[in-house]
Amino acid sequence: MEQTYAIELKNITKRFGKIVANDGINLQVKRGEILSLLGENGSGKTTLIKMLSGLLVPDQGTIRINGNAPGPVTKAEVSYLPERTYFRESMKVSQLIAYFKDFYADFRPERAMQMLNNLQIDPNAPLKTLSKG
Repeated sequence: MEQTYAIELKNITKRFGKIVANDGINLQVKRGEILSLLGENGSGKTTLIKMLSGLLVPDQGTIRINGNAPGPVTKAEVSYLPERTYFRESMKVSQLIAYFKDFYADFRPERAMQMLNNLQIDPNAPLKTLSKG
């Protein structure tokens, strides 16, 4: 029986013009293993994570997450929290909750509202007024 990996990369390459962010990466991570990505700034760590989350597509090679190519199925298993937000600063917290409800099938807006209440965060507050933490 063939081993199924949580993450499997075969010959992954990603370029941005003349810059090669990832070059021929092969990797297999078994379920339950913990993986750390270490490297200098610009070495391709974030690019690799973005490809795993489906935000970027490799120029070459295949990615499998629990046997599936990055897409709607894997979005429930892999997420990416960027250092900088990609939402408009004027967007309100309640609008963000509505967005996530539409984007993630298992998102529970009632739980999000409960967390906002517990943390004393106003659902009508613009994102720009909130701390990143």
